[in-house]
Amino acid sequence: MKYTMLGALLLGALLFGGCGQEKPADGKLPVTASFAAVAEIGREIGGDRVQVATLIPEGAEPHDFELKPSSVKTLAGSRVFLYNGLGMEPWKDQALQSAGNSSLIAVKTSAGIEPIYLEEEHGHDHEPGHEHGHDHGGEAVDPHVWLTPSGGIQMAENIAAAYIKADPDGRDYYEARKENFIRRLRALDAEYREKFEEAPKKTIVAGHDAFGYLCRDYGLCQESVQDVYAEGEPGAGDLARLADFCRENGVTTVFAEELASPRVSETLASEAGARVETIDTLEGKADGSYEERIAANLEKIRKSLE
Repeated sequence: MKYTMLGALLLGALLFGGCGQEKPADGKLPVTASFAAVAEIGREIGGDRVQVATLIPEGAEPHDFELKPSSVKTLAGSRVFLYNGLGMEPWKDQALQSAGNSSLIAVKTSAGIEPIYLEEEHGHDHEPGHEHGHDHGGEAVDPHVWLTPSGGIQMAENIAAAYIKADPDGRDYYEARKENFIRRLRALDAEYREKFEEAPKKTIVAGHDAFGYLCRDYGLCQESVQDVYAEGEPGAGDLARLADFCRENGVTTVFAEELASPRVSETLASEAGARVETIDTLEGKADGSYEERIAANLEKIRKSLE
């Protein structure tokens, strides 16, 4: 991820130091989320009592987000900041410092989820300034916890607790919405645990390593063209190895993320005699709720394992 701080620092220090907006004119709790998936869960839990803004704009790749003065201004006027953590937002600490909002409640929504530690031998070199993935004792971790129902459940717990802290009068409302949301995700999780248990195949192939937590939950294996942050161009040898793997293991679908270029996935699919299927990483805005988008992903993956 690339990010610049000079403008944000100046804006935060000169304009926003020490201020914080409790509630906007409409009485709703002002909430800022780092990117789309976190924002969607935030809206599910907050309902009509919250107003959720998203820092990373629609259609932008979160891994390449550059912090802007407008981002600091948004945080300065918020009461709650929802972020994923696990190295997904390396600009977070500097943004909070620049906003100077002493009343802001910053919530690591992935807290309580056992992280997946990354092996460093992938061979992908990071660009200068890319420090993502190091949010757990300095070790590289996979941040994509929101792509599986169990991750959404824990994130909902953390978000509800923050809303109750910021808006105690809404406790019953937030608790009720949280419990309803979790109930639906648990039902979805149970449904697909059974379906994946019965699946004749257990391996998915994707453009980059975004589905580690999903695979861990459902006993699946993941092969990918690029690393967790979709960095580094795979060589001809890497593509040939993966194409052989697909043919040997009966892989007929290569998933391409909606915000990423499908070129690499298309090349691999062509070599392997497979088809390309888009899959939603929930990092940008799209039709459907969080639950609906997760369910659509699970069904696409299930069909690819037939």
